[in-house]
Amino acid sequence: MTLDQFLAMYAVIFAFLALPTRGLAPSNLVRVRDMSDAAHSLTIVEADSETTGLHKRWGTPPPPPCSDGDWQAYKNKGCTLLAMIAGDDAKAGSLFKENLASAASEFQDFPGDLDKWDYKRDTDTYCDMSDSQYGMETALKGLGISTESKNWKCYKVTHGELYGRDQLNDQKYDVDGKTYRATGAQYTFPINVNDGVLVITKQYSPEHEGQYRSPPVQGDGLPKLKRSSDISFGQWSIAAKDKAKQIRFIIVWSVRNRATPSIIRRALQSVGQDNLKKYPQSSFDITSDAGKALLGSPNGVGVAYFLVQRKALFGEKKISKVDIFGHTSVLAAFDPVMVFHLEDA
Repeated sequence: MTLDQFLAMYAVIFAFLALPTRGLAPSNLVRVRDMSDAAHSLTIVEADSETTGLHKRWGTPPPPPCSDGDWQAYKNKGCTLLAMIAGDDAKAGSLFKENLASAASEFQDFPGDLDKWDYKRDTDTYCDMSDSQYGMETALKGLGISTESKNWKCYKVTHGELYGRDQLNDQKYDVDGKTYRATGAQYTFPINVNDGVLVITKQYSPEHEGQYRSPPVQGDGLPKLKRSSDISFGQWSIAAKDKAKQIRFIIVWSVRNRATPSIIRRALQSVGQDNLKKYPQSSFDITSDAGKALLGSPNGVGVAYFLVQRKALFGEKKISKVDIFGHTSVLAAFDPVMVFHLEDA
């Protein structure tokens, strides 16, 4: 073997070993960290898209439909969330197990709260809705949403500097006299402000990423600002500014966890469909049994809290329906997309 052949073989082996352990997709295509946002009660389990359960993706065969008992439980959660959305702030607060005086999140000041808790913000230069990246171009056009690159911008939010001079394990910050450590939490949000669209494509929470630090960051060491709905709203409000109230769609891209795909399968079966298809597939009124179950899913709860905890801004804005279909990205496995339609009551 010549020296050139040896070096070429070594380069291939090294490149393979250096591949990220959580998937082969580009960083902005890593699957959604599905947040339940059960901040106060509702007893909703958070679902890690890459690490929880046996059915992490929509494969062959597809995930089994959820059981009758689980279906009823998710419908019940959806009913509670719909009541929270429909009621005023006090009414929504009273529906929490703790019977709160207000449903409002303590985090309303953005970017201030993100900065305070050591979240770093950046943008991706590449933000493409076509099959070469997110595979939603046909669906977005069908929904009346522009797919032109000039109308889209992809935002990244990380807890600490992932590629900073200091390693994540060594990064620290102070809040109210207490020293905390960075967790490496990661979020990516493609946003189209003109059409009122927030897409959630990556969400790895501080709690999830903190377990990989050395030593792990857990419990009281986690930032208080850690809920999906808070961070999603924070980035949306920063990008949309005075148009934040005009949000019309919240899209959860490439759903992967044990719970939600099984709920989606059951919802599809309720309308005579047994498997996931490309857009257009199915649309569920949020007040239907399937709509309630999808809203009560680990992916739907965060969308509901997005509205429930900011009634001062959104007023009586509600979720009217949710669309289900499979994306067509050539860079990612065929997984469900959930489109939540928002409108003024």
